[in-house]
Amino acid sequence: MSNKRTAHRGERSAHRGDDDAGQSEACAGDPRSCSMPERDGHAEVLDTPARPKPFSTSGSPARPGPFSKALSVAMLMTRIPLPSPRVYDLSRAALYLPATGLFVWLVVAVAAVPAATLLSIPVAAAAAVLVVQYCGFNLFHFDGLLDSADALAYKADPSRRQAILTDHITGSFALFFGCLYIVTKVAILSWVVIPDGLALTAAGVTLQGVVATAVALAYPVTGRLTAGILPLISRPLRTAGLSSQFERYPLGLWIPGCLVTLLIAAAVLVGLAHFQATEGSLLATAVGDPGLSPAMLAVLPVAFCVPAFASAALVSRLFRRRIGGITGDGYGLAVEIGELAHLLGVAALLVH
Repeated sequence: MSNKRTAHRGERSAHRGDDDAGQSEACAGDPRSCSMPERDGHAEVLDTPARPKPFSTSGSPARPGPFSKALSVAMLMTRIPLPSPRVYDLSRAALYLPATGLFVWLVVAVAAVPAATLLSIPVAAAAAVLVVQYCGFNLFHFDGLLDSADALAYKADPSRRQAILTDHITGSFALFFGCLYIVTKVAILSWVVIPDGLALTAAGVTLQGVVATAVALAYPVTGRLTAGILPLISRPLRTAGLSSQFERYPLGLWIPGCLVTLLIAAAVLVGLAHFQATEGSLLATAVGDPGLSPAMLAVLPVAFCVPAFASAALVSRLFRRRIGGITGDGYGLAVEIGELAHLLGVAALLVH
């Protein structure tokens, strides 16, 4: 009997070793496609996550290039083909993650110009902008929202919810909340994608025209700030997969990354305001004073940070109480909830 038990244990250990080796090979091929390990039909939960080590994407010894850490974060946040870094390393994600929203903001703003010009129906223009954004950046975040909706809304114990997160079947909760989410986004964007007559009022100051539209379309920045806050207040559920990559996430790197992101966003808005107010400018079409005062510049960081912190706290609490810890799907949910919180705040400040 003892020999049979020993053989059975040895067989299970060999099986687990094969699974772990397969997981490592999958991660080396495409870090964003890493799946979470499962044990006996349920995801494994450990109390002490181990720090993941950087690994080479080419099979050669791990020697990072000058931009490996920045490219690793960029690969994580977009589906746009990028040069593969020599070493996949997220140890500086706290520094680079907040800034990734600036590029998505640029793409959304550029897409909004032809959409608003060529499509006279605001809803169609808003839908076109979302198609561009989601195809390039947000589809895998949206997948996290759908998986999270199924798992968090299901009445079950944490182990069953963990199994639902790893299930590839889209349930009724995911379908309902996913449709509601997209409809809400399209509805709000249809109000702001065309700058004519648009105004946002906050702290006694009114933003108008292109500047107001730029603030409204900056929701990708808030979404990435939300994802950047999550590792500071959450613990990963598993020792493998995306969430464990952020187990070491220093506040000393996140603060400068966040500050630089907000300063660049403020500089862009100041530049737009001066350009809009310039006489003879293509953007100065009966819009009037853009209204970007020093008081409003002081309010702008609050406009980004308040919804980001609130959204990150909500996601962290939900996953901690209902799942047991944060997962990769939680980061996707954080990006989507942060974007929606920004747009809901914009809707509350709209003045037509």
